[in-house]
Amino acid sequence: DGSSLDVGVNVSALEASDAALLLVSIVHPTSRSRLDPNTVTPHDEQLKFERLIAELSGKFINVPYEEIGATIREGLARTSAQLSIDRGAFCKFSPDGALTEMIAASAAGVPGLDETVAKGQPFGWGLPRIVAGEVVHYSSLDEVAEEDRESFRVLGETAAVLPLTVGGQIKG
Repeated sequence: DGSSLDVGVNVSALEASDAALLLVSIVHPTSRSRLDPNTVTPHDEQLKFERLIAELSGKFINVPYEEIGATIREGLARTSAQLSIDRGAFCKFSPDGALTEMIAASAAGVPGLDETVAKGQPFGWGLPRIVAGEVVHYSSLDEVAEEDRESFRVLGETAAVLPLTVGGQIKG
């Protein structure tokens, strides 16, 4: 019909080891015009998170094997900071529920997850739920089965554990 529509376009360059990527965001400005320009909206936060995921995806495209752990740790730190959480970790459990591997990152001033303390801890209350593909979360250790509280204490007073699925199988 020949009508026009004003939009805001934001283009961000993302770096990858062997590729140049662009993240293009198109926003209708009418909803933003009523807001203080310094106000951060949920939409802004979503765009910021999407940019982060795009940047991290670009980083992981051609990571050398010997740098995978450090790259995961950096990604966990950046994701945790974006989500305003204290810690992030990828953990692998044995079939009996003991922690066998962990890559973790903690916010500045927050004690790190000590793999030597956590390794071998049984996570009996949560492991069957994780293996079933459920998210395990608690806002107080009182919500954790009494016999497993000490094991979960290494994760913190509050936690959310999301199962990691690879090829349809739970890996951690």
